[in-house]
Amino acid sequence: MVYDFQDGLSTTLLHLHFTAWPDHGVPMQPTSLLAFHRKFRSYDSESSAGPDIIHCSAGVGRTGTFIALDYLLEQAKAEGVVDIFYCVRQMRQARVNMIQTQVSHVGMI
Repeated sequence: MVYDFQDGLSTTLLHLHFTAWPDHGVPMQPTSLLAFHRKFRSYDSESSAGPDIIHCSAGVGRTGTFIALDYLLEQAKAEGVVDIFYCVRQMRQARVNMIQTQVSHVGMI
């Protein structure tokens, strides 16, 4: 998608939509999410014109899970380990309810 601005500049936006993740549930297979992540990363490496924007309907559950997956896969590649607890704690300090659980979904965490 190309947007033209009044000053004569234009930018191209790429919108990826992962449709295999229900609003109140989880993907049927983790392989579909991993395949989507690979596609996301392949486009991301082609151009670094700006930041990536990741968002779901509420901006916490699926958004947080995808961001954590991306972070942890990069951490595994760079360090050979992953620290899920630290990742989730840091994300929840930045935004309440990030990476929802069934308990946090009903407002208990």
